[in-house]
Amino acid sequence: MKSTVVTIIAVALVALSGPAIAKIVGNPTGKQLTLELRDGQYASVAAHFNAKMKSALPVAKLKAAWGGLLAKFGKFEKILGNTTVPEGDLMVTVVTCKFEKGTVYVRWSIDTASQVAGLFFIPAKK
Repeated sequence: MKSTVVTIIAVALVALSGPAIAKIVGNPTGKQLTLELRDGQYASVAAHFNAKMKSALPVAKLKAAWGGLLAKFGKFEKILGNTTVPEGDLMVTVVTCKFEKGTVYVRWSIDTASQVAGLFFIPAKK
């Protein structure tokens, strides 16, 4: 049974493999980065940004953006799930997060250099 599961996973990775998926294996995932935001590890998250993201969203702005999200939606409660799909040259992970006052989709775009090229906080529609 275990070998069947491993084989299926290996086949799925080969089927999805391309430059983006090959380079992000072993690097922080959107889920891991979201947990780092939850834990206030802003510098650690920003260390994975590409040059454009570092310029657009330095550590202080990232901290302020997360703080604004907490102010609006309350305490972070848990991750409900996540999905990752290729989108052009990017791998996009959407992490569904439950907050005290609602659900927010945290959307991470990872480039072919395994760096964060985009980050969006998208409130779920009620």
